[in-house]
Amino acid sequence: MKKTAAVLLALCLCLPLCARADLKLPDGLLLIREEAFMGDTSLPPSVTIPDRVTEIGARAFAGSSVRLMYIPATVTTFGEDIFDGCEGIALSGIRGSAAHLYADEYGIPFTAYDEGSLLEFTVQEDGTAAVTGYNGDAEYLAVPATDGEGHPVTRIGYMAFFGKSLVGVTLPAGIVSIGEWAFGQCAELRRVNLPEGLTAIEGYAFYQCSSLTLE
Repeated sequence: MKKTAAVLLALCLCLPLCARADLKLPDGLLLIREEAFMGDTSLPPSVTIPDRVTEIGARAFAGSSVRLMYIPATVTTFGEDIFDGCEGIALSGIRGSAAHLYADEYGIPFTAYDEGSLLEFTVQEDGTAAVTGYNGDAEYLAVPATDGEGHPVTRIGYMAFFGKSLVGVTLPAGIVSIGEWAFGQCAELRRVNLPEGLTAIEGYAFYQCSSLTLE
């Protein structure tokens, strides 16, 4: 675990949690380690995970008093039994994000928000959809698995996110191709996951993305 995350998590554990009705963890936090809040009954019922967190470790909140948690699209790695023993736990986050899929897999109630509503889609000849534009200014974005009308999203189109201020992007499992200049000149872009079914990344798709890590 990175030193910065460890220090911030230690500070977080020292907060007077019992005096709060809700808690937002520190913005600089990068990950939540295994068993970090396990058995902590002083946690408030509502907890918000900040946007830069990418991983929640095994049993991180098991047996704790948390009952409602917002998980951002940046979290793509989930350990085992994170909420074991958390009776009545419910999650919220971006529709189609890894957190949404996690909740579905384990039968946890999930309130979905449509961050992707600022995305532009084009339906292709085969009935699937391509992302062809984005009118928002979010740093972190989860591309939904469908276009909102039932068409599965399979392609990131030509210049779809060109020059945007994105820092992290989560792509759905159905993406098979990323078009030319799709993320060109996204100078702040640091992380994009590459789905297993991806078969084509076209020319200059990540041009001048000097800080990028592909996962």
